[in-house]
Amino acid sequence: MQEQLFYIKGMVCERCIHAVREAIGQLGYPIQDLQLGELVLLYPTPIEAQLLQQKLEPLGFSLLQSKKSQLTRAIRELVAEVYSGHFDFPQAFRFSRLAAEKLNRSYEHISDSFSEEAGVSLENYIIRYRISKAKEMMVYNRQRVSGVAFALGFSSTAHFSRQFKQHTGLTPTYFTAIQQNKQTAQLPARS
Repeated sequence: MQEQLFYIKGMVCERCIHAVREAIGQLGYPIQDLQLGELVLLYPTPIEAQLLQQKLEPLGFSLLQSKKSQLTRAIRELVAEVYSGHFDFPQAFRFSRLAAEKLNRSYEHISDSFSEEAGVSLENYIIRYRISKAKEMMVYNRQRVSGVAFALGFSSTAHFSRQFKQHTGLTPTYFTAIQQNKQTAQLPARS
């Protein structure tokens, strides 16, 4: 088991420690150490900070996030904004340039921090996000492959198709056909 450290804002007394211990106990996480403002949990897999926050908030406490966690969250939000399908990609767009400008840090620092915190490279995270968004757009919005490629900032439909097939094992057209067949099969027969 590994340790994960969390900083908690608002803990001022022994009753606070008792209340936090009880709330975390309800989640079933083994507590390694608990002091005013600090919680160390043991875990086999990383613990979702959001779940802890939901348990602590009604008690009047909140999690303090490290600078690295804050940067990772800002990067995820920027990726979601840029690859939402509604971003107006300028000529010769580079996510690295935009991220460095918006987050006021070198892209190398941004990428390294993200990889360390998220456990996946920023480039892999972005491509997985784009492929996931593409699936959503093709299935639920019924957008054409070329429209999806354009909306998600791929250099061409062919480039998008190659990336999609590399990550899913299917061409975008075949993926869409399979999803439409599934939806058709689930519709009740008309009388």
